[in-house]
Amino acid sequence: MVEAPPVGTLGEAALLLLFAYAGFETTAAPAESTRIHGVMCPFALLTMIVLVTLYTLVQLVALGTLPGLAWHRVAAR
Repeated sequence: MVEAPPVGTLGEAALLLLFAYAGFETTAAPAESTRIHGVMCPFALLTMIVLVTLYTLVQLVALGTLPGLAWHRVAAR
């Protein structure tokens, strides 16, 4: 049986999720005030998807090449 994580980490996880996803709901409001929103909104969404994918790939490569980097800094404190 798997142990549940400590209750104190729930607040940290919630704060991280709120910080990570804040702002996505506000992107639709300025979209309706653009002149050619039928072209710009799909372009903006596709650009965002491409950039997030590139960012994620860079992070995966960094974690793959330097797997112990984060734990090394924590242990040094």
